Order: sequence, then C-alpha cells, then structure tokens
Amino acid sequence: SMLERGEPLKSVAGKLRIFWKEEESFQSQCRQWQEEKLADALLLCLESDAALKGEGITPQLTMEQLIMGLANLYGVFAPGRR
Repeated sequence: SMLERGEPLKSVAGKLRIFWKEEESFQSQCRQWQEEKLADALLLCLESDAALKGEGITPQLTMEQLIMGLANLYGVFAPGRR
C-alpha cells in the first residue's frame, strides 16, 4: 500500500481526492483502523458505488448494506460489545 511504502498520509489523502477541509478527519479516522480493515472498508464503498450506479437493489438497501458492512468491520457487532 502507499502507506507501507512510506508515503505520507497527506499525500495519500490527495491521491484519494479527499477535500482539504476533511483531511484532518480522514487522517484521524485512518489511524483508528488497521490497514487491512481500511482496505476492506474502501472495497465495500467501491462495491456500493457500483451498485448505486447499476440496476438492482434500491439505493436505500445499498446504503443499509454498506453501513452494516462497515459496522461489522469496525467490530460494532462483536460479542460483548454494546
């Protein structure tokens, strides 16, 4: 990944076209996720983006599935966690 190659987080944010006002929040959130989980989260977002642009399930259901997937990655549904 870019971060593993030593690329600064600010540079990564630029390549991902993160709006400059959101860079600090982006950096803070990136530090809270393991890199593997962050990659999985971005893949979920890409899949949702493709689903929203295609035909099939409703946009509401697509977004609900994305939220549940992200919550699952973050461990919201982990046993013993409220």
